[in-house]
Amino acid sequence: MNQSILEALMQLFAIVAHSASENSKGKVVVERYLSKQLSKQQINEYLEKFDIYINALHAEKGGKKEGKQLSSNSVKILKICTKINEELTHPQKLIVCLRLIEFLKANETDLKIASEFAETVAETFNINKNEFILIYGLVFQIKELLNNDNLLIVGNIDNSLQWARNIACKTFDESDSIYIVHIKSVDFFLLGFRHSDAVLLNGQEIVDDSIHIVGSGAIIKIPKYGSLYHNDIFKIFRHQSEHSAIYFQAKQIEYSFRNGVKGLHKLSFNSESGKMLGIMGGSGAGKSTLLQILNGNAKPEKGEVTINGRCIYGDKHARKYIGYVSQDDLLIEELSVFDNLFFAARLSYPTLEKDALIEKVDTCLLALGLYEVKHLKVGNLMDKLISGGQRKRLNIALEYIREPEILFVDEPTSGLSSRDSERIMELLKQMALSGKLVFVVIHQPSSSIFKLFDQLLLLDQGGYPIYFGYPLEAAAYFKETIQQASAQELECNACGNVNPEQLFDIIEQKVVDEYGRPTSERKISPEEWYLFFKREGAGKDQKVDVAINSNQKKSTSPSRLLQYIVFFQRDLKSKLANKQYLLINILEAPFLSFVLSLFLRSWDTNKAQAYTFFYNANLPAYLLICVIAALFIGLTVSAEEIFKDKKIRKREKFLTLSNFSYLAAKVTLLFILSAFQALLFVGIGNTLLGIEGMLGPYWLVMFSTLCFANILGLNISATFNSAVTIYILIPLLIIPQLLLSGIIVKFEHLNPNFTSEEKIPVAAELMASRWAFEALAVNQFINNQYEKPFYSLHQQKFSSSWHQQYWLDAFFQACEKMKSAEKTADQPNQILNKYLKQVPYFKGMPVWRSKADAAIADYISYAERFSSFLNKFNAEITNKIDSKIRENAALIEELRNKHANQALEKLVRASDRTKKIMLSEKAIVQLADPVYRIPGQQLVAHHYAPYKRIGNTLIETLYFNVIVIWLMSLMLFILLYFDGLKRMLNIKNS
Repeated sequence: MNQSILEALMQLFAIVAHSASENSKGKVVVERYLSKQLSKQQINEYLEKFDIYINALHAEKGGKKEGKQLSSNSVKILKICTKINEELTHPQKLIVCLRLIEFLKANETDLKIASEFAETVAETFNINKNEFILIYGLVFQIKELLNNDNLLIVGNIDNSLQWARNIACKTFDESDSIYIVHIKSVDFFLLGFRHSDAVLLNGQEIVDDSIHIVGSGAIIKIPKYGSLYHNDIFKIFRHQSEHSAIYFQAKQIEYSFRNGVKGLHKLSFNSESGKMLGIMGGSGAGKSTLLQILNGNAKPEKGEVTINGRCIYGDKHARKYIGYVSQDDLLIEELSVFDNLFFAARLSYPTLEKDALIEKVDTCLLALGLYEVKHLKVGNLMDKLISGGQRKRLNIALEYIREPEILFVDEPTSGLSSRDSERIMELLKQMALSGKLVFVVIHQPSSSIFKLFDQLLLLDQGGYPIYFGYPLEAAAYFKETIQQASAQELECNACGNVNPEQLFDIIEQKVVDEYGRPTSERKISPEEWYLFFKREGAGKDQKVDVAINSNQKKSTSPSRLLQYIVFFQRDLKSKLANKQYLLINILEAPFLSFVLSLFLRSWDTNKAQAYTFFYNANLPAYLLICVIAALFIGLTVSAEEIFKDKKIRKREKFLTLSNFSYLAAKVTLLFILSAFQALLFVGIGNTLLGIEGMLGPYWLVMFSTLCFANILGLNISATFNSAVTIYILIPLLIIPQLLLSGIIVKFEHLNPNFTSEEKIPVAAELMASRWAFEALAVNQFINNQYEKPFYSLHQQKFSSSWHQQYWLDAFFQACEKMKSAEKTADQPNQILNKYLKQVPYFKGMPVWRSKADAAIADYISYAERFSSFLNKFNAEITNKIDSKIRENAALIEELRNKHANQALEKLVRASDRTKKIMLSEKAIVQLADPVYRIPGQQLVAHHYAPYKRIGNTLIETLYFNVIVIWLMSLMLFILLYFDGLKRMLNIKNS
């Protein structure tokens, strides 16, 4: 309160005092009022001003008083009240009005004049008439004015008056009574009483001729009755029908960490809706661990936690009662304050229309003082757009809007100013007063914050519970335990404050040495405090006296489809709001494609003067770059997607939302982005390199590879708890893909322990890069406009040539080998027939004779016939090809230069491979021209095979390989959904 207002009040008090009798007690009331506002020195200063104003009024009237008349000063009074009205808050106006009425009573002002004066002041202050009557009746002890729904009376009830709320106390004398008035507009209580014995308010004796404010956390100790707590008073006035009662109970809970260290010793307690419970303790006392156990995020080693009798562990319905506000910010930084709250509301209220949701969000923002910043982006700690206090309030708002019956809040005041801390705690207190149960972990509360708690749970080092009860009685408990003097002083006599740090000073008192210096040893260890706690019975199970309400609050979860839509919209909006993210992900693919393609655009200048696609030796490298770029971009885009949402998902776990909907929304958005990136990459790259007619297949392969990389990235994002670890893993994932793609190092050149000449290594079969590169290379070679019309003819020609040049010779060697091994005639007969079946053009064989020598003789005769047949067939195929070329030689050459590529042809035909055939015990294997060789085995094919066989159906390599990549992606998604990688690596959730 500023100086001018205090001076105005002194003038107002002086006017009233001037009209009083000589023996009035007005100055005592003024001093009592000032003692709640100022220091002792300032009190004396304003009392002197009060005297000056009175003397000035005496001087104005020639030393004569106006008696009991205030009317002559009505204009001056009105002017002073108007000035005060413009400066004071409504609670301050009520207190000023209260003290003025007390002043009138103390000055023995005529009752009628006092009533008129007080009413005038109340009207000027815009005080509700009914509340004014309550205050006036309480000060003057007029029972007829107190017969009101907003009054609680304790004592021998006067049957002549129908008290709305009362606590009958037969031990009271007839003259004893306690009056408590509820002022609804400011939600505080006024205490007036008549009692033959001393009444204590927060441990201090109070006088019965004044009205006292019963603040949060207050304790009224009444002789012949006991203690009356602020929360108990509030519950009497609150309409219980507005909320379902919630009873929370912890039963003999204990917890140990993985290393066996005890994190929490046996603890039992209960609480209920309408209370705010504080959990305090020094650093390392286990406050956050206890909170995680109580909210169900951690399961105790022993015991259980119940809500209305239902254990919260494994009970999804019970967990819907719970809300959790972490110490860390659980906000989507790219979204605005409004959007963060709106998407949370959509998940909490699936049946509400959009307009109703917006209205609900706006109401919540107004209640929490965030409406003015609703359109500001939340930002992060390095780029703050809203203050720390606003961030804390928004974190609370995310839970507040869904109205959980039980709210757990971890360190809500850390890092905030004292004023912001008080606002946050007042907000939480209002939630408790509205019928919620609020648990708050707090480290160093101020006096005003400490008084807000209805219950206090105190932990000592090592997870020892050492106190559970009313906060203001904690100091008395510890003082009495160590037999310290003045144990019943709950707050400072002068200022009314309590010092929570005093608790820790008592608990952690050190032993002093012979020189009076404190040592590191504590006087009372945590174990000893714990024994005191158990001895008091606080650590035992406590029974709930009130019957558990079976009418559970029904909570409707949104459908999986709605969750998918909300998650998708939220993710999309956050990405669109992140300009850097958008810029990098839109420009990354085209930039890489442009730069790399520009460098790879080369040709043989000895054979062509201008750029010719046919002579570009870098096409295989470009195909590999397409694949590796897809893997790299896909991994980097998705690597942090789940990791950065982990804290938000931890909060949303209490909504029992669908993990499938969340993952599906992530995947959908990443796939849409990947489709766009793939189009930009191949569109620019193919254009620069002159790859014509291949945009669709290139896009399909690159998009499929990007999607595979997206889901692989999501797996590592969901598995590891550090961004550094995730980004270290990316090259470790890409290097094997690069090595086993079949282009950097050919499969036949790998370690023989892991591969063979005729087979693709199993490790390579698990690499998406191998399938993607093969699909691109084979499709580019077979389906370009030059090769496509000739492919079937070329296939027959090169197959015939290989059989003529290599197969017959190998066949003869097989026969010779069998002869030298002195095999029977039947065995070469079977082997030879098997080998001959590999020749698609062979129609039959003569009947073999029984001896090996005769079989060889028949082979020599047959070989001449077969060689003649192959020469003739090869000549026919060559003539067909030559005739097609001669029809339009210029067009054919142009098609070749624009669509064929000699470097790629050399690669897929294995032209540089010196070994063209391999003889095994089971077959003669063709190593030459793999792109022309039709595989014979089901699903298994050699590298660069043109088709893959399923039954009697041949599927083009492009489509078969793409299907394989998508099947691998599906397997990764299943692994992701079940947290398979984390389970396999046994990584604990953060």
